[in-house]
Amino acid sequence: MILSMYHFPIGMEMFSAGDEEQWEIIQDTIDSSDYYILIIGHKYGSVIEDGKDKGISYTQKEFRYAQKKGIPILAFLIDSSAEITPDKMEQDGIKKKKLETFKKEVMKNRMVQWWKNKDDLAGKVMGALNKQIERISRPGWIRADSMINQKEDKTEEILDRASTIDNPQYKKKDTDKNEAENEELYVVSKSGMGEIDYFERFNILRKEVNEKPSDSEKNVFILKNYEQIVEWLIKVGEQYERENENIILRMDKANSMTTFFRFYKDRKLIRTLKVFVDSLFGDSEKSIMVSQNEVVSAGIASYDGAYNVKFDEGKMKLFATVSMLHSKKYMTAEEVVADIWESYIQPYL
Repeated sequence: MILSMYHFPIGMEMFSAGDEEQWEIIQDTIDSSDYYILIIGHKYGSVIEDGKDKGISYTQKEFRYAQKKGIPILAFLIDSSAEITPDKMEQDGIKKKKLETFKKEVMKNRMVQWWKNKDDLAGKVMGALNKQIERISRPGWIRADSMINQKEDKTEEILDRASTIDNPQYKKKDTDKNEAENEELYVVSKSGMGEIDYFERFNILRKEVNEKPSDSEKNVFILKNYEQIVEWLIKVGEQYERENENIILRMDKANSMTTFFRFYKDRKLIRTLKVFVDSLFGDSEKSIMVSQNEVVSAGIASYDGAYNVKFDEGKMKLFATVSMLHSKKYMTAEEVVADIWESYIQPYL
């Protein structure tokens, strides 16, 4: 799932932290990470048997280290109502208490999210990670070509100064001895900068920027926008509720891709709207949909409005396939929020 977002996940379960050498590798791994995602279930995990961290789990030790190093932490704790088989539950009484203490430590001065199943967890991790990336920019992986770009001006200067040489390719600059000794400059002709084709070397299939995205890439785009649209709809609804004493809003997330909005006026239900992600035509490509039908059923979805993805001018964009006010129109996430409110909610309030 994280790979589909074009990020590189490093699962700590790959390491065995039972010795100092392994722990040093884990420390280096956390140091080089931009974000630390903590997922807590109903088990405390293996406990450290000696040393200064004796008695706590390896996961708790990793969490404390990431916290100490100032790595942004995204924490996801399993909901108490989640359906879990007995073999996934902590049976040791002492470890149960340690697990509860660990949860309290994680929740201290930190927002956490609760998950009920793997699909719910995947959706919440994706949404939270996207928001965190937008809110707190981190270095990420440093591409080799970025190092070249940093020296672009220097390279151009060298090429210009060498342009009068009869045969510039791979000739050493010999004007100033000290300068040559310090820089060890080798000039390459402008027509062929001597760049290595790494795609060819590693036998990687190229993908041009204007090439159409896959269904998987479109679905990632839809899920990211769905999370943002739902968040903004909740904020608009809450503001409307504050400004109108006789209106009550209730939101209910059935799962990571379905949210119900219920509006009550003078304690009577006047509007129910389902905002969800599903397939518009029964294929693998997902769309953001709105419906008055509360039933969550398999198969082709019942909907009153639908926003899907279209590739336009080299970019993925939301497109109002069906809307009461703005059908057949490209829209931003903000415009979709306004459209849903004005088309499917406001007329009933």
